[in-house]
Amino acid sequence: MKKILGMKRILSLCLAALLLLVYLPVTSAADEKVITIHYQRSDGAYDEWNIWSWADAEGSGYQFTEKDAFGMIATVTIDTEMTRIGFLLRRSTSDNDWAEKEFGDRFVDLTLGSEIWVISGREEFLYEAPEGYADVVQFTNLEIIVHRDRYDGRLAEEEMRLSLNGEDIPVRKSGSEYRAVLNNVNSVQKPVITFIIDGKETAFEMSISKAEPGIAYRVYSGLGKGFLAGAEKDLGKEKMVKSAEVTGIDEINVRLSYPTTLVPEGFTAIGGDSDYSDLEPGYATSFILKTDEPIDLNTTYTVEFDGYTPLSATVGNKYFSSEGFEDMYTYDGELGAIYTKDKTTFKLWSPVVQAARVNLYPDGGKSELLEAIEMTSAGKGVWVAEVNRDLKNIYYTYTVTNNGEESEAIDPYARAAGVNGKRGMVVNLSDTNPEGWENDVSPPFENPTDAVIYELHVRDLSTAESSGIVNKGKYLAFTEEGTKSPGGLSTGIDHIVELGITHVHLLPVFDFRSIDESKLNENKFNWGYDPENYNLPEGSFSTDPYDGNVRINEFKQMVQSMHKNGLRVVMDVVYNHTGATANSNLNLLVPNYYYRFTSAGNFSDGSGCGNETASERSMMRKLIIDSVIYWATEYNIDGFRFDLMGIHDIETMNLVRAALDEIDPTILLYGEGWSGGTVQLPRDQQALKVNTPKLDERFAVFSDDMRDGIKGGVFDHQQPGFVSGDYSRREDVAFGIAASVFHPQIDYTRITNPDSENRPWAKAPSQTVNYVSAHDNLTLYDKFKASRPDLGETEWLEMNKMAALLVLTSQGIPFFQAGEEFARSKFGNSNSYESSDAINQLDWNRKTNYNDLYEYYRGLIALRKAQPSFRLQTADEIAESITFMDVEAQVIAYTLKADETLFVAVNADDSERTVTLPVSGWDILVDGQRAGTSAIGRVDGNTLTMPARTGYVLLQRDGAELAAPSDTSTEAESDSEDEQDSGRAWWPFALGGAILILAGAAVPMFVKRR
Repeated sequence: MKKILGMKRILSLCLAALLLLVYLPVTSAADEKVITIHYQRSDGAYDEWNIWSWADAEGSGYQFTEKDAFGMIATVTIDTEMTRIGFLLRRSTSDNDWAEKEFGDRFVDLTLGSEIWVISGREEFLYEAPEGYADVVQFTNLEIIVHRDRYDGRLAEEEMRLSLNGEDIPVRKSGSEYRAVLNNVNSVQKPVITFIIDGKETAFEMSISKAEPGIAYRVYSGLGKGFLAGAEKDLGKEKMVKSAEVTGIDEINVRLSYPTTLVPEGFTAIGGDSDYSDLEPGYATSFILKTDEPIDLNTTYTVEFDGYTPLSATVGNKYFSSEGFEDMYTYDGELGAIYTKDKTTFKLWSPVVQAARVNLYPDGGKSELLEAIEMTSAGKGVWVAEVNRDLKNIYYTYTVTNNGEESEAIDPYARAAGVNGKRGMVVNLSDTNPEGWENDVSPPFENPTDAVIYELHVRDLSTAESSGIVNKGKYLAFTEEGTKSPGGLSTGIDHIVELGITHVHLLPVFDFRSIDESKLNENKFNWGYDPENYNLPEGSFSTDPYDGNVRINEFKQMVQSMHKNGLRVVMDVVYNHTGATANSNLNLLVPNYYYRFTSAGNFSDGSGCGNETASERSMMRKLIIDSVIYWATEYNIDGFRFDLMGIHDIETMNLVRAALDEIDPTILLYGEGWSGGTVQLPRDQQALKVNTPKLDERFAVFSDDMRDGIKGGVFDHQQPGFVSGDYSRREDVAFGIAASVFHPQIDYTRITNPDSENRPWAKAPSQTVNYVSAHDNLTLYDKFKASRPDLGETEWLEMNKMAALLVLTSQGIPFFQAGEEFARSKFGNSNSYESSDAINQLDWNRKTNYNDLYEYYRGLIALRKAQPSFRLQTADEIAESITFMDVEAQVIAYTLKADETLFVAVNADDSERTVTLPVSGWDILVDGQRAGTSAIGRVDGNTLTMPARTGYVLLQRDGAELAAPSDTSTEAESDSEDEQDSGRAWWPFALGGAILILAGAAVPMFVKRR
């Protein structure tokens, strides 16, 4: 008997394990695809041109690596099963990766082919090779002359052979020269000439795609790699120190142009590496020189080898990441111009320079120097100068000397500045406070999910004539109350308050580069994602950018006005890169420290803007944390949105949260969980969306799953989403409704965005920002027009309402772009970062023209604020409270049982659909026309018929009881096989049942045999 019972237990465990396997999500790795892009320019000037391509939300740069008879070739590899990728052709200079673009976004339809041919000046590209494109390389006579040399002087009698695509070519030797003649070559495209010395095939290889008679290939024996040279002078035999970088607390990495065995006096050489094999032992071109004492960064070191041109050592980027550097130079004190009436203390952190001074000026423009004051080194890399008199409103810069070269720049910690932010200003901040500032307090706010965020550019609020606002494009526009549109409706701050917003998210308002503040009459526009000074307001939004006090005072007036009107203020911060790169203020004062570099020694460009900052380094981390603390305390800022947060490291973001908690735990924090390109930081350390669980629960990221699920991909204007007809995106929408946390009914294998890795990426609803439109990409209205041109405005507005309903009734934090509530249009412009005010401004006439839509948004916001059920606080509450209905593919519906029982449904179909309700007896709070907190109708039965493209929110009346989830079903059957397939997965239940049936039969038989 014991044996039988034991076997039953074993069988039960096996069945349980099998059932567990049945219910586990199934994932499969996507096939890797390689896309080949050919590019032809009639001028042959390819040097600065490259490809920017994106397979989804993130993009990367790709260089042209090969050449053929048509032109240059680049390859793009993606690990996705997507059928489209986007690309741009751009020209990148040393200062600007986006110096020039050829046309706009273009898309490769991978169902038509994975190889394309692009011809400069033509927007259309080809999926087949153009006529005349050679599939072979042909030439009748080509002479190859190989000049050989050895850096160690031993030109031995090695055997040299040449081969063409693996077949030997006859070689004729004459002294140190080898000659080979290729006759009547008719080869496959891109033939390869290989140089083989003493049987070693590690020699130089070069593709020949455009044969030129008499060309000479010159290589060094045993080189392993070589180059093409047309003259003796190009052989590069001059003896020089090519580079000398401090890479450790006591080491300098040296590279020479010519191998040697010599070691400079006073150093010990370790390693010893060479590009050249087969050299005499001891010869090398690369040495690590160890010093006897720690290297003093304020001292210039010159590396000299006997007979070689010397070179001064620079501080290599690797050194800044070393533990020794962090220990010696991390400083936790106050930096910048520290003002009192009696004296001002200037503190600059710059451990790599040999001298520093403060320059004083009477104004922030181009006036002559008043005085230069030498600074002294105070340890930890800090330079200090004290001026014992009142310097209020005096402007200043720093000049540093690095390896004999002087650079002048503004203080990274400057709190005020003159025109265009080129000179800092010594400021008495108490003098900049508007009347009553000491009584300014933020409006009450408790949980992150209570927020309703409204994203707005300062100029957009007021520049249109229809705004009725006097201070157009200025901070002061936010202080004007009672403004009206030509239709007599509220505009400006009154409109925002009337709408029910809790947080106004301002696009960058720190000082940025792209607007010339001395030419404000030109009304230039820019979003401002090109930082110049992190700790002072942008001057073009003030009435006087020349006086550093004015912009601070008017910024504070703006904040004060919003607080008085019940609005909290969020700043869009861009610490991930700077507007300038090599000549940025940060890089001029501390060369190479604040940035990440590639293995090739170039500025890494994870931002797509020329550089990326190194947040993991202690003093860049300090700059970020000090900056947000300053804005939160001096300006009473209530939240921060981090641009391209995937460039930052997770530890820094969590330290930002901890620092702000010391000031006010209700300060809102969120950011973009992606980057603009390849980031030089391990992926598991990046503050990416998939790493959100490593962030504090009160640090949120944007849900591009919800965004693209509702309206379609942002990089493909024609691609629809769930509400516009692509019902396969329904799971993405359900994922967003559940705030990206775990929910037992979500099929994560059907999440579209590969960046989400088919798993929940948030651990609490406070970590998810749900949205459908923001400043970049098409506005929501323009997206619907582009993706459904077959429909008309009535249908586009219906889609707009469905999108708003889904976002504003979802768990998490809702966010939308200013003007979305009255069908904002940028006339199809998807990247309006420097377009005119006419494109970017809010047209307040649209509030009159689309008032029905505006009132719908207003009602949805009021409903969300009135219903705690839409603002749940934990993942467990969401899993327990939301039950998704088994409905048709065109419909998404769920019950929400928390404080009260609600039913939410959206019918995205172009015909009416009927759903069965779990019980009878509901009040209608939202339908396709109206939204609010009061009942606008009743559903007395247990079915709800929804017209085409409508959404509903129902509130269960007292007395009805909610049925079990399994009792819910749809009235109408699916119209197509696709609709049936896109319903919630049925096969795990069927298979599990079959297994149980078989198991029931198997157990008695098994026992009987025992």
